[in-house]
Amino acid sequence: MAKPGRVLFIDDEEEVRLAYSDSIRLEGYDVVAIESAAEALEHISQNWNGIIISDIKMPLMDGMELLSKVNKIDNKIPVILITGHGDIELAVTAMHQGAYDFITKPVDPLQILDIVRRSLEKRNLVLENRDLRIALDSLGAMEQKLIGKSPEMQALRQSIVDLAPLNVEVLINGATGTGKEVTARCLHNFGVRTGRFVAINCGAIPASVIESELFGHEAGSFTSAQKTRTGKIEYADGGTLFLDEIESMPLQAQIMLLRVLEERTITRLGGNEEIPVDIRLIAASKTDLKQAVADKLFREDLYYRLQVVSLDLSPLKHRSKDIPMLFQHFTKLASLKYRRPVPELSPYFLQILLQHDWPGNIRELRNEAERFVLGQVPAATEQVQDQNDQKCSSSLNELLANYEKKLIQDALLQNSGKIEHTADELGIPRKTLYLRMQKYNIKRKIYL
Repeated sequence: MAKPGRVLFIDDEEEVRLAYSDSIRLEGYDVVAIESAAEALEHISQNWNGIIISDIKMPLMDGMELLSKVNKIDNKIPVILITGHGDIELAVTAMHQGAYDFITKPVDPLQILDIVRRSLEKRNLVLENRDLRIALDSLGAMEQKLIGKSPEMQALRQSIVDLAPLNVEVLINGATGTGKEVTARCLHNFGVRTGRFVAINCGAIPASVIESELFGHEAGSFTSAQKTRTGKIEYADGGTLFLDEIESMPLQAQIMLLRVLEERTITRLGGNEEIPVDIRLIAASKTDLKQAVADKLFREDLYYRLQVVSLDLSPLKHRSKDIPMLFQHFTKLASLKYRRPVPELSPYFLQILLQHDWPGNIRELRNEAERFVLGQVPAATEQVQDQNDQKCSSSLNELLANYEKKLIQDALLQNSGKIEHTADELGIPRKTLYLRMQKYNIKRKIYL
């Protein structure tokens, strides 16, 4: 099994080149033996995982010039120079200019293998650190789009970081309002595709025109087709096509879409020319597609073609820890939109938000935030009040206990489980807080 990384060995003497590259290859390394420095530059890039070993004295481009050009591409690529005894001063100069190391002739095979091992380890570490930094930067920006500290949201953001650079189809499952399109846009925006993000809601397009909408048509292909029209698939060439509510797509259109995914070409309605398309497809469904397959409402072959990778979005009621942060975010947006100040969010109102079931999920929460900023009575308040009225037969002690438990849970949520801050917010000693948490079986670790 080859060891990670590649070694470019450059020497204009064929015997030297082959002898040392073979000895390095015998140790399990991937080696490419090259005659000229100029040819070596064709192999490397900023993300190239490898090292360069080169003789200093070569015709046309010597080792020093090669080092300079490599540094312009990526100064973290290790360059090891081979020098004669008379060129030690030149080799020291190269070290000051960024060379990783130098080897004097005659070359000791054990020395060269040790340098290869160390320099490849360093290169691997550099690339790993870069990837980690890019991932962290992506997560930071993504937190502005996919808001929340719940385990579900943290896992979703990490999945997007992992999947975004890959050219793989993704199926997003989630109820209405859970953020399927936002998730799809993040997969596109944090990926490497430079084309457009094209979104289409299959459920909003009549079955009679969806094929034309997706594939386009030639002039005269049907009565109202007065001119050639580019379809959404072709328009998304080089980018991402997002098909929301794909469960609503007619079966005939499903057959045509499957052909696009298999062959990466389309034919406009009324046309004969096959047009190549380079798209990444992201589909979303609010229903169980597997059940739709069983009910003969969705093609089984298309389902398995889409089910390469799937992301399941949790409903808001299953990640109530995110509700306060989301609500505050939406109230700030509403404040800017309507030029109104954000009212103070009281503990009582926060409790109302946490008690609500949120059947409309994030979309419903955003609407409630707008009503809150506009001074309207949020619909969630009315629903929770109706529920509380139905429970009026409960004893006063039970109602008070439930209210106290909820206040403690909310305060822990707001303070990320920090006992001292939570006690201060509630205005009680820490010992009292511990006793109340024990009484109501509240586990601190779920709020950390």
